[in-house]
Amino acid sequence: MIAPLTVGLATSLVMVAIPSTAQAQFPIFGSIRVEYDQVGNMGAAIGPEADDRQGGKFQDFVNNNHIYWNARIDPNRGRQIGGAIFDKWATTDWENGFLGYPTSREFSGGRSTRGNHFENGDSIYWTNQYGAHIVGGQIGQTWRANGYENGQYGAPTSDEYDFDGGKKQDFEFGSITWRPSGFPEDIEDENIMSNCGADECTLDNRRTTVGLYDFSQGSAGNRRALTPEEQDANAVEAEASEEALSEPGETLPLCSDHVVRMEGAPLGETSACWSEEPLDITYEDSPTSSTPATPSTTPTSTEVTTPTNTEVSPPSSTDAETTTPSTANPKPTTVAPSTTGESTAPSPTCRPEEPQADGTPVPSTTTCASTTTVPAAEREDESGFDPFMPRRQQQIDFKPNYNCSQEPWGPWRGDRNYACTVRGGFINFWDTQNKPVGHLVFNERRDSQLSWKTNKWTERYSIKISEVKGVGENSILTAQGGCVTLTGVCTSTGETSMSPQVIKDVAKPDLFREWTPTLNWPSGTRPTAIGTWQASVKTPDGKTYKFPAINSPSIRCDNDPNMRNYVGCAFWQAPPVLDYSFRHNLPNFNSHVTRAQASGLPGAPGQAYLTRIYDPNTIDDNRKGACGGVTGPRNGVSCDEYPFASTQQGGRPNGPNSGPGRTFDGCGIKDTGITPRPSPVTNWNSSGFSVCLIPIAENSRAGSYLSWFFTQNRVLKDDRFWVKPQ
Repeated sequence: MIAPLTVGLATSLVMVAIPSTAQAQFPIFGSIRVEYDQVGNMGAAIGPEADDRQGGKFQDFVNNNHIYWNARIDPNRGRQIGGAIFDKWATTDWENGFLGYPTSREFSGGRSTRGNHFENGDSIYWTNQYGAHIVGGQIGQTWRANGYENGQYGAPTSDEYDFDGGKKQDFEFGSITWRPSGFPEDIEDENIMSNCGADECTLDNRRTTVGLYDFSQGSAGNRRALTPEEQDANAVEAEASEEALSEPGETLPLCSDHVVRMEGAPLGETSACWSEEPLDITYEDSPTSSTPATPSTTPTSTEVTTPTNTEVSPPSSTDAETTTPSTANPKPTTVAPSTTGESTAPSPTCRPEEPQADGTPVPSTTTCASTTTVPAAEREDESGFDPFMPRRQQQIDFKPNYNCSQEPWGPWRGDRNYACTVRGGFINFWDTQNKPVGHLVFNERRDSQLSWKTNKWTERYSIKISEVKGVGENSILTAQGGCVTLTGVCTSTGETSMSPQVIKDVAKPDLFREWTPTLNWPSGTRPTAIGTWQASVKTPDGKTYKFPAINSPSIRCDNDPNMRNYVGCAFWQAPPVLDYSFRHNLPNFNSHVTRAQASGLPGAPGQAYLTRIYDPNTIDDNRKGACGGVTGPRNGVSCDEYPFASTQQGGRPNGPNSGPGRTFDGCGIKDTGITPRPSPVTNWNSSGFSVCLIPIAENSRAGSYLSWFFTQNRVLKDDRFWVKPQ
């Protein structure tokens, strides 16, 4: 209850003698009369009740006292305002100004203050020493949250004024500063080419997706399937890959329960199909009884480039049955298991396409086994399937922790910079009577290693025949690689083909190729490409069957801005995860993001994603919407906002994720416009933003990591990503 204005310190106390007839001359009634009676001792009215400009009423009284009424404030009574406070209100154009109507009568406050509150939430406070001043906006929110005039700042000693691109207001015990987009300390530098410092974040090898991404799931996160446009682009590139591979022949169909033969097929001609699982086949006759003789010479390829720096030792003898590895290179020799149960001598230690020790070509009857097979203890697949990577090729990370051989075979797995797949299958050969005449059991592996700072990448292909029977035993195996793009030009260097190899039961080819495609494109475009490999098998009757091509996931290259002037490529379908969990120098930052995500905000791995934006005006709006409401001075801390200002989900009021602001224990933010959330934090609202004051060094460091993350994962405008704080 407000004390009657017997001593109105904020009023102009000039006592005037009032004629006894004054009150009767200007009657006081209605809602204004209710306020007049409650205040008491206001003196006579000096004018009649009048209409104001907002549909309300007012009446003036002696000693610069006034009562204003509007039904939207209170239909039952008006509000008294007077003296120096009324005069200050007049400078804002009374009820038509930004303050609106008074919502309280003049009251006595602490520290010898008097004041009125107004419709928009702001106030006017008066002291005898400093006069009347408006306290409002973001500065007013901070002042109120810190205890009004009884808090750490005390009574206002000035109005707010322009300062350093924002506003500042002085109080008895300090100042409060506001900047529309926050303070320089609040900028995380995510779009600034800053460096990480001594911890060398540029060399961080944990910059990409946490865990394996299955590329068969779609693109840009598990929540989104490929758009029709993306599906069309992928289909066209996949179709173009067939044309890029020059090996002629018929693509193997998938085996069905019943193999349908072409009518009129010549006797002895084979047909073939492939399956991922073995068929229930019984050979009625010897599968090799009608097989034509093996060609007298092994065809050679003119397209093969033999890798340099090989560690393979030449054979010490030309005797194909007794040759043993050179003692100068004591690596284990792969011995192919016999399919008949009989023991088989080791194959010579040479590569099939390499000459013998005397320089002559390897005869067609001579078979070889590489001496550079990775030992079983280092194999990725516990089933015994080699990872197809000789030691001499291990200068590039082969991602041994990515078990591409795991079931099910076929889907590509990996992250933003690396992907691999393993495919196993069975090729079954049939004669014109629909009788099985042979089969092959094979394993293929593809690896693609991209680079975030060049338009070149590394492709690897390996194939291993693990079992052969009948017609398959006398077939010739080869493979062809290619790079396909619909925009720009794709070139390559390295081993883009495998020389033909005759498949024998004593020689299971274990072939490996590595090559480097390069993608060039018109300026301003973001081309996509695929790397492709396709093996083929030629049966002794001269018919060639092509395996289904193994196409890599879509590779996108760019030279977009904010990429530190690097041109680079990425598997854009894989959603990268910004992993802060091992950053022990970001305890306050990680704590804030963890609590923000726990409160329901997007960005946690596997949940709703964040989307990068470029537009600096939108980024400023995001920062203004979140940290712009947190006044200063900062004193060694900065405002950290989540979601990041550089995302579509940032804190701007008109954004797609607009909603309530929140903060948490220990964040040091007192602002009536931001809701404090209690501990422990539970899910509250998925819309809105979170703010917390953290050390400036942490905020800057976290922003620098974010900038490098964007670059190293080629996270472009509209790309989606996740954040893992712990």
